Amino acid sequence: MKNSFFGEMLVLKKIKPYCYFVLLIMISFGGGSCGKQVYPSGLEGNLLGYNRYYESEQQKRLQIARKFDSELNQKAKKENKPLLKEAKQFEKEKEKFVKDHMARQEPHVQARMKQNLKETKKYYSSQKSFKEKLVFWKKNKCTYGIG
Repeated sequence: MKNSFFGEMLVLKKIKPYCYFVLLIMISFGGGSCGKQVYPSGLEGNLLGYNRYYESEQQKRLQIARKFDSELNQKAKKENKPLLKEAKQFEKEKEKFVKDHMARQEPHVQARMKQNLKETKKYYSSQKSFKEKLVFWKKNKCTYGIG
């Protein structure tokens, strides 16, 4: 009997490290499922690439986000419309006032004022319209692409 008992103890001593190792692996993987997520929330079902609808879901999310952004932009544009209209009206009134003021002046003063306006437009690009700037760049572009 003693021999068989010691034989069993030797076998258990050999098996014990393997059991501890298996137990350690089970605990580590078992605890990992309840642990903190290291990946983003959209990837739970696609860690190994098994979720075949993952790409289409991502596209849907992007489309919904784009739609939301465009709606926000439209609302902002709609809210700013009266302000832009008011600013445009103010500019028109300002131009009309300047034109009327010039018309009331004597001819030699009018000529001087027109000359001043021309020089201002020529030397200060902020006073030029987009079309005038475009014409300037087309006229002065280099044909060889240098300089």
